[in-house]
Amino acid sequence: MKRRLRVMLVTSGLGNAQGGIGVVAEMIAEVLYENTDVLILRHHYEWPRPVRIADMVLRSAAFALARPDLVIYEHADLAQLHVTLPYLTRIPFVVFLHGDEIWEPFGGRRKEALLRADLLLTNSAFSVRKARVKNPWIPEAKVVWLGVPAPPPHVAPFSERGPVALYVGRMAPNDPLKGTDLLLDAWGPIQKALSSSRLFLVGDGADRARLRERTRREGLSRVDFLGHIGDAARDALYQSSRAFLFPSQKEGFGLAAVEAASFGVPIVGIQGTVLEELFPGGSGTSLAAQATGESVAEAALKLLADPERAEQEGMAARDRVLSTFLRSHFRDRLRAAMAPLMARLK
Repeated sequence: MKRRLRVMLVTSGLGNAQGGIGVVAEMIAEVLYENTDVLILRHHYEWPRPVRIADMVLRSAAFALARPDLVIYEHADLAQLHVTLPYLTRIPFVVFLHGDEIWEPFGGRRKEALLRADLLLTNSAFSVRKARVKNPWIPEAKVVWLGVPAPPPHVAPFSERGPVALYVGRMAPNDPLKGTDLLLDAWGPIQKALSSSRLFLVGDGADRARLRERTRREGLSRVDFLGHIGDAARDALYQSSRAFLFPSQKEGFGLAAVEAASFGVPIVGIQGTVLEELFPGGSGTSLAAQATGESVAEAALKLLADPERAEQEGMAARDRVLSTFLRSHFRDRLRAAMAPLMARLK
């Protein structure tokens, strides 16, 4: 009988509460639980820095005594731990690369960790290609596209969907590449061209109040900030929307957009982003030529004002997700990417 490997997953937390990276960590853990014994080491980023550093040092030391065969770091910042603490340095380790955390120049222990890692994984080729613009030394990384839960077998027909646009995501301050201000830049022209259109924004964050005030100040109508809502309410919005607005230029993947696509909602995005990798040829999307309000509005109106085109693109987006981006596809890709390393450890 083959021995089950013991794997330590170092993470900032599992699940939606930790944002997209937390969802990815949860997905990784689910795959690991199937064939390995898993130890979860959480980094409490919300604690004061001295406290969280002391906590990580003490708990990682305790976990090292359990003699894990492998350590997986959910992102590059956490991987610095491996090249800092001597009792971890002899243990093989893997680092998952996501997006903008590696797009700016960096060195020091983060660079050392990526150079020494036994395996680098990334959520898209786009992420690593963009990172190498300012960090050309980054080694080869295996692409493991993410996955979303299987959607319902049937989705609402577009004859029942009005000109509703949907945004799902965090509203973080001082983060222009996330695209929430760009979204509001586009909403004025959209409303002017299609007065019956409506925008729902799902999610919360420190920037929500400012965005709501901007909406009021500029007289943008038919805009609803819903905050955090449950999965059932969010899925109902997917079923009633004609377009998903994804004006972000900082995503290495874009789980929310792919999840919307699984419900047959076509995606409005920007050229030159990860959407071109995930939905090749533009099928299932309407991409703005520039990151301007007018350009995003033009791309969105192609769907909001034309339900037949929206349905055609939405079904193409759904087909792409069902064939490529479900959780089961992620599981298979992660297993395949890690198989040579896991075989070496047994």
